Amino acid sequence: MGLGIIGAALLRAVGFQTDNTDVRVMDGVEQEKDEPMIGKTKSRIWMCTLEELMKEPDSIGEVAEFLKQGWEGYDEKTTKVVRISIKSAGAGSAEPWQNEQVWGVQKGRWTARVAFRKGNVSETARILYDYVS
Repeated sequence: MGLGIIGAALLRAVGFQTDNTDVRVMDGVEQEKDEPMIGKTKSRIWMCTLEELMKEPDSIGEVAEFLKQGWEGYDEKTTKVVRISIKSAGAGSAEPWQNEQVWGVQKGRWTARVAFRKGNVSETARILYDYVS
């Protein structure tokens, strides 16, 4: 599979107000960034097949299953999705957090499935874009 390039506003995608946008190669290489609003983060972005997504370990606990839902009816070997992983990387007293995202087309709509965990708190969200042509 060839590498893609994306203009990623990773923190905007999870609701933080920031003007930072990174041009990133979707190669899965971890990058560190110091974001003034939330501190140091480590993030990765890559493309994978649904089959690879389904085999991922549950690095964020049971909410990871949420990322794998809704892809029924798509060819697991050929359908590709964008995976984004962001986590806190700063030392200090702040409780670490982790955000996992899957972006792709579900039922004809550009869709994001997002799972977030900080300590014992876990949240999920599904974002649908309904384009009018």
